[in-house]
Amino acid sequence: MGSYDGLLLLPGTVRHMDHERTVQRLLGEKLAKLLGCPFLGPHQAGTQIRGHHYFLPEDTMVGDVAALGIDGPEDFFGGQVEHAFLATKAISHPSLDAPRHLPMGWSERFAQQVESVTLQGFSVFDLEDAAEAGQRLLHDGPIRLK
Repeated sequence: MGSYDGLLLLPGTVRHMDHERTVQRLLGEKLAKLLGCPFLGPHQAGTQIRGHHYFLPEDTMVGDVAALGIDGPEDFFGGQVEHAFLATKAISHPSLDAPRHLPMGWSERFAQQVESVTLQGFSVFDLEDAAEAGQRLLHDGPIRLK
């Protein structure tokens, strides 16, 4: 754990409810105290970050975060993934056998590992694939769509 110039909140891409933002702020204040650095509040998009900061993202960070000055997992409290879909439940179900579209970075590996503890389902990224998946699932009874 390095010495930090301050702790910054990283606002997410989705507008969160006020109570969620309050909890995030309180968590940021407590983390800053534990780290022995000032709590600086939310980072303003478009402003340059100078110095070495600790970050508390509202959402899982996606892609390369080095531009923020994040050198590794020791510089933030939260998650970071290479592709946005990895931060969702989509990874818990396999794709169809011959999908029309899969996002870059897609892997069936996790879905295979958790198959015995998840409900039957598919992750699809195309309307025609969704229709096919729905038909296949309806064959076995009622379904739940997300």
